[in-house]
Amino acid sequence: MRLGILSPAFPPFACSESEFVFRLAEGLAARGHSVKVFTPHPGDGRRPRFEVGECAGFFQTLNALLNQNADSLLVVYQPWLYKKQPGYERALKAFALLRPEVELELLYLNPAAGSGEWAPLMPYFSALHVLSERHRLALATRFPELKDRIYVGPIFSLAPNPDVNLSAPEAKAKLGLPPTDFLWVSLGYLFPGKGVELLLKAFARSLKTFPHSRLVVVGGRMTREYSAPGFAEWLTVVAESLGVADRVTWVSDFKGEAFPLRWVQAADAAALPHEMGLGRNSSAVATLCQFGLPLVAFRGDFLDPEFAPEHNCRLASQRSSLALAEAMEAVQGNEALRERLAQGARLLGKNVFAAEGALDHWSAILHRSMADSGVYLKDGETTAAPFQFGDLLPGIGGTPTPQN
Repeated sequence: MRLGILSPAFPPFACSESEFVFRLAEGLAARGHSVKVFTPHPGDGRRPRFEVGECAGFFQTLNALLNQNADSLLVVYQPWLYKKQPGYERALKAFALLRPEVELELLYLNPAAGSGEWAPLMPYFSALHVLSERHRLALATRFPELKDRIYVGPIFSLAPNPDVNLSAPEAKAKLGLPPTDFLWVSLGYLFPGKGVELLLKAFARSLKTFPHSRLVVVGGRMTREYSAPGFAEWLTVVAESLGVADRVTWVSDFKGEAFPLRWVQAADAAALPHEMGLGRNSSAVATLCQFGLPLVAFRGDFLDPEFAPEHNCRLASQRSSLALAEAMEAVQGNEALRERLAQGARLLGKNVFAAEGALDHWSAILHRSMADSGVYLKDGETTAAPFQFGDLLPGIGGTPTPQN
């Protein structure tokens, strides 16, 4: 299949969407597809198996799209990204009218973030791909007439595979950490809404119960207007004001070969304080499951069916530092619970978030017609029986009772 991908996010532009697009294109190319990415960014020096065509602005983008020979064009859409490239929207409208034989598909990375400005374009897309059930529902609510075209596809870990020869105690030793210290890890780009300030307050509370604890915040700075200037520095000031600065380590770079493998492998559990709660659209969640870490997060308005409280995650009852601290203490103080959550996370990492399986999935569904595809979950139908966590974890039947 000849596939074009239009994306304003691409290395070296610093956001998780950039690495996802790179890895998706690389994975599809490795599976025999002819792939060309159209983007305003030149790449970060890696030599990919796919082509990259730099384009910015209406005329350059339209000309690049018209001169491709792709069978299908996958448009990667994240609302805040397209505000930086207003010419892309107009170029797509013109391209859809001039080249109706090219199938247009949309990969909508965050429907909850707004979509009104793209409403006129939606009818042109033969398929709308999202990364979670929550996002499918959000998009179906916004565009009910298009709900039969909306499909849920997989996210995957963007980190290197864990070092199977390196245990957590060995990783701690290599980092110079005391073997008796309990290490929490938080992973992902730093921006408001991520909840890191609440995590710092929760960690400070939990230190009163478990003084031999540490927190490593693995989070880079995004190329994003509202995350700069000074936000990361402000977080360090918060840590100092709480008196926990000496127990918190900040790791700013976590892309590609710079991923701090030892820090994540040394961790005993992970805290994900995002205001939206736990979601299967998060590459950070996928990575932490790949490493088999017990997950602690807030309970959001919606929980994707892959997550089963008390089996692969522990959810704070409300979005507050006190509730998060209580959830963290429950996990830290209960070895049996930690092992159960770790086992559940490992199963998610293997069966839901594994990169090879996810890329095989994308390759299959982008290659076949959507009418014949039985891979995605459509509104009102499933590929098999309704999802139950017991299908992943032997010995647990049915969907667990939600945590109070």
